[in-house]
Amino acid sequence: MANCRKLKKNKNYVNHYSLNGLLVLVYTMTLMCETHSSTLETESNNTSCSNAMTCNKCTVNDQCIWSLAQQKCEDKILKNVSILIASKIEECPQFIVSNDLVGFMHYLRTSLVHVRRSLIYSEKIRVNQTNDGLLKFSILTNKVFFNKPSITEFIFIEFNDVILRFDNVVDHYATIYNRYNNACFNENLKSCATCAWSYNGYFNYFKWCSHNNTCEGRNQQYLKHKTQFDLFKWTNNEAYVTNNCPEINVRAVNPLSGPETGGTAVTITVKNHWILSENQVITVKVAGTACTNLSVSRFETITCTTSPWVNTTEGTPTLGPILVKYWSDKGAAITIESSQRFQFSTLSTCGAPSPIVDADQQLRGLESGNTIVPVRGVHFVKPCVASPARLFVMLPNGTIQFASSYCDIPVNDTYMVCRSPRVERRVLEDEDSSVEGLILNFGLNVMNFVGNQSLTVIGHGYHVLFDPVLLDFNVINSTGSVIFYGRYLNHLQSDVILIQLPNSSATGCESALHCEVVVGCKNVTFSQQHITCEPNVTIVSAATSLTKMLVTISDSLSYTVLNRSPPPHLPNVSGPDQLVIISGWFQAIIALFTSSLIVCALVCCLKTKNRYDLTKTVGYPLHECAKGKENEYCATCTWTKDDGYAHFVRLYSSNNSCEGHNEFHKFHNGKGKFRNSNSLTIKDECTDIKVMNVDPLSGPRFNDTVVTITVKNHMIFAENRKLTVLVAGEDCINSKMSGPETITCTISPSLDYVCNKLTGPILVMYSSSDSKLTIESSQIFEIYVNNTFGVTTLSTDCSLQYPESEHTRVYSLNCRSKFIRWFTTTMFLIHLICIDHTTVVIKI
Repeated sequence: MANCRKLKKNKNYVNHYSLNGLLVLVYTMTLMCETHSSTLETESNNTSCSNAMTCNKCTVNDQCIWSLAQQKCEDKILKNVSILIASKIEECPQFIVSNDLVGFMHYLRTSLVHVRRSLIYSEKIRVNQTNDGLLKFSILTNKVFFNKPSITEFIFIEFNDVILRFDNVVDHYATIYNRYNNACFNENLKSCATCAWSYNGYFNYFKWCSHNNTCEGRNQQYLKHKTQFDLFKWTNNEAYVTNNCPEINVRAVNPLSGPETGGTAVTITVKNHWILSENQVITVKVAGTACTNLSVSRFETITCTTSPWVNTTEGTPTLGPILVKYWSDKGAAITIESSQRFQFSTLSTCGAPSPIVDADQQLRGLESGNTIVPVRGVHFVKPCVASPARLFVMLPNGTIQFASSYCDIPVNDTYMVCRSPRVERRVLEDEDSSVEGLILNFGLNVMNFVGNQSLTVIGHGYHVLFDPVLLDFNVINSTGSVIFYGRYLNHLQSDVILIQLPNSSATGCESALHCEVVVGCKNVTFSQQHITCEPNVTIVSAATSLTKMLVTISDSLSYTVLNRSPPPHLPNVSGPDQLVIISGWFQAIIALFTSSLIVCALVCCLKTKNRYDLTKTVGYPLHECAKGKENEYCATCTWTKDDGYAHFVRLYSSNNSCEGHNEFHKFHNGKGKFRNSNSLTIKDECTDIKVMNVDPLSGPRFNDTVVTITVKNHMIFAENRKLTVLVAGEDCINSKMSGPETITCTISPSLDYVCNKLTGPILVMYSSSDSKLTIESSQIFEIYVNNTFGVTTLSTDCSLQYPESEHTRVYSLNCRSKFIRWFTTTMFLIHLICIDHTTVVIKI
């Protein structure tokens, strides 16, 4: 069964080649032991277990279990106990990404396994099982079946007459080409849009290629398969996909609201529109009404005008998706349903001024979404009430992702509480980005204002946090506290923790819930890897006797955690009369061995601590900071360079009560490229990070000059960092602080040049072992030649030119180089004097 992953071009697990007029397909499947981690999505709101067709989608529901022997999802309360069941995602076997926690591979080795195919259903293909955990088989396809460049087959594995279901539907489909050459094999997915999904018991495979594809040309295919009893079924030629397909989806819609009278120009961005629209007719529906006057611009943009909303239910307009349909008279068609929802609005309830969201606030939300996010701004109540309103973020691939629920009614004119949108890891993960610490654009969509505007904040201020994971717990008998262990626990934003325990005093309960007691935590402390809870009642004896407990955090997170020290399952049969007498020398060996283990553990802990202490992470507060406190003792800057990258930098002092000493710099080009950097040069783009003043702005070459430099927020940058200053390319030595934002240093110019002047900016550099910040001044310092000889010196242009990637000149200060420079300069000055004297003699 496959790890939940998006389709990636030029990644193939199926190989083919030509042999004696036959096409041979080689398919390899592996199942091995490995820890599994996956981020899943629930495709349907229907919670019926029987609707889930894969192990991952089944076990994401706590009420369901996956039968490995029957390959189907069943209700947990109706299933008899069996060792071949998966009740959680971690127990689902994997295809390619390996995992076998419940012995499913051993079960397959003892089962009758063969392969079936849609092209020749009666054929049973033998599967070879190897000692290294591989299932291998080959498929031969006669060329008589080919009347087009390629053919796609539905292939599945059967064991004991049960179909083996892969979590990634595309792994059931193999495309075989009528010709074999390297160009076709490497280019077969270019100029194509592909999607595979399961719905209503069917496996669906959709692939449309442009005529630019060198292997297939214009190719349109949509396949639906169910089981071996209904293997190849065409219900119709129209595919219907939601926004779960990475290569075929509605990426953005703007605006997301308009008057019920129609006339709103809507811009829709569709991924791979240029492939889908080739020789096709396009129709668009917005919230159930036709969108007319269609026009296409660029490769992925459609613009149309909404029609008046027709009130068929005698109610108010409701939210509705955008449906984009591509069809032709030849029968091939696809309809794409957007995740974005459009709202036809009734008469406006207010006018200007419109609400404004603070652009410099830092929002945080878990990747799974639906966590509380405080939003600040102005005009949330007066003159309008910002309801309904929804928070959204803009993903690196351009998709706008909305929260699943509306914000609460504003608390006041400047504050409201919203829910965070879901940010799927599969959308974010690529070779140039990492999910943890990712900062996204965010905005607030408000429905009922004049103009029906969608309020969008341009800037990186929404931090994506990994979902916390609770693994196990331990009870501290001396204090009665419970410690929960896991990962990313400092990402939790709520100290409301409820523990569900069995009620030992309850008898004759009407249901399981009546036999349980819920305990809260009166004091909670968080760290990255554990939570300490002090229960409001004593639960030591009850918690110690449990093998696992149910823990609920806030109103959206629920975990079942195991006891680190579970009670023994068997009584201790070795009573006092059965004590074993250990000799003295053996006791000494045990003591020595134990001491060695303790020393090794202490060394390991110290190394681990040092490693974590040196790791730079985006700081997230363990509690909700008071308004304004998060911006104390910190410096922030955002700017855009000519290369198209938007930059965001934020540095904290240890005096900041929310973050502590922390720093990060990220930049994004708006086209899916998101990078981190530990080296940064800032010129004159920032008000919080800049050289404010330099005095003086000139000095002689042959004399030392004391320079005073004022840097905004210098105290924050200098904390735990080395300070280096260059003035017009020369080292400014003996630097020291003469005030909170003031640096004084001495220029002792080198004698590399003899010029009228040497000019350049001031570079103030703050560096540590893992980061470097360089601030370049807008002020220009001039080093001039102090002409004491009364003669004309050479007029040489010595203005420093700084390349974009380099701002540092290194000078050798050893005795030899100093002597050479002194000697060269002296000889040059003597030469000038001699020339002058010669000229005077000639005139006489």
